[in-house]
Amino acid sequence: MQGGLRLSEKWGLNGTNLVCPICGEPQGFSYLGQIDEEDSQAPKYTFTDPCDKCQSILNADGVFFIEIVSETNDIRTGRVGVLSLEEAEKIFGKGISRVNLLDYPRYTKIFDNE
Repeated sequence: MQGGLRLSEKWGLNGTNLVCPICGEPQGFSYLGQIDEEDSQAPKYTFTDPCDKCQSILNADGVFFIEIVSETNDIRTGRVGVLSLEEAEKIFGKGISRVNLLDYPRYTKIFDNE
């Protein structure tokens, strides 16, 4: 079957939740079937394209900052902040990425003092 879904013997359709890579909001569900030779279970969550809300902020020259626990622990805390590109460049310099991970102390210094 060319281009079709190959069912996993262990997991069947082997589904995954699609989420926005920026805000983490659910965007749908996808069936992956067998994803490798070891017949691994699909990840619970899979990043997809940014949701409409996040994409509209990016289109308006917004810069996202996703708070993480620490520089050595990139687990998300759930907080996401936005600055204009102009504001972000004043703080971080030219060439800043449009989506960034920022550890708790730095995130708090920027966003909790607004």
